[in-house]
Formats: sequence, structure tokens, C-alpha cells
Amino acid sequence: MNNDLILIMALIVPLIGIIFALYLSFNIVKQDEGNKDIIFIGNAIKEGAMAFLSKEYRVLSIFVIIVAIIITVLLDFGKDITNYQLPKIAISYIAGAIGSAIAGFVGMSIAVRANYRTTVQAMKKGRTTAFFESKESLISVTLDAVITAAKVIVAIIEPT
Repeated sequence: MNNDLILIMALIVPLIGIIFALYLSFNIVKQDEGNKDIIFIGNAIKEGAMAFLSKEYRVLSIFVIIVAIIITVLLDFGKDITNYQLPKIAISYIAGAIGSAIAGFVGMSIAVRANYRTTVQAMKKGRTTAFFESKESLISVTLDAVITAAKVIVAIIEPT
């Protein structure tokens, strides 16, 4: 396969995924938030979820840095440590970790918003927006995987 085509696809496919995830997110956010009690509880849950993710990612960042150093030494430099080159594999790993963290924050934020909006819809009409929540979470995780794969492809393939 042509390297230029791979690079173009590595940029276009995640962009389509981002646009679709934004569409689903805006569809969730425009739903009725409910009364002030539901909004208060929803915001408390969101604040707790974000605090959990923040603490988790601070701990995981130490692990990511250690693994990135190991990848740099063992895979990027190999046996010849004196031969300096850009550590492409380690950079791809770090980019994937950052992309995953962003997807986690965005996914959690949308999931919490969708959950209390689902409660409001269920109380009003008996129908839910849970379908959109589950699809947004799936798109977010899938998008993260596609973006990570694209970064690895771009880092490994050296375009001419």
C-alpha cells in the first residue's frame, strides 16, 4: 500500500470519528437536564468521577514515563545506545497514553451527563437516551484506538 495513502487515511479516519463523536455529544448535551436537584446530584457525580480520573492518571503517568524510558532504551535505541535518533516508538506510546487519557476524561464527562439526562427522560416519558450514551462511549474508545494506531503508523513509516 502506498505510504501517502496510509498517512492520508491515518488523518481522515480519526477526523471522521471525532466529528461523529461530537455529533453524539451535542445530541446528549441538548437533552433536558431536569430540575435543580437532579442537576446538583449529576454535578456531584461528575465532580467525583473527574477527581477519580485525575488521581488515577497522576498515578498512571509515572508508569507511562517508566515504560516509555524502557521502550526508548530497548526498542528505539536497541543495542547501540550511542546512535542517537528520535525515539519514535516511545513517542507513539506516550501519544497513545495521552490520547487515551483525553478519551477517558471526555467519555466520563459525556457518560455522566447522559446518565442524569437519561433519568430525566425516564421520569418524564419512560424513554431514555442511554442508547446515545453507550454509542458515545464506544465511539470514544474506538476513536482512541484508531488515533493511537495512526500515530504508530506515522511514526514507523518514514514518508519520502
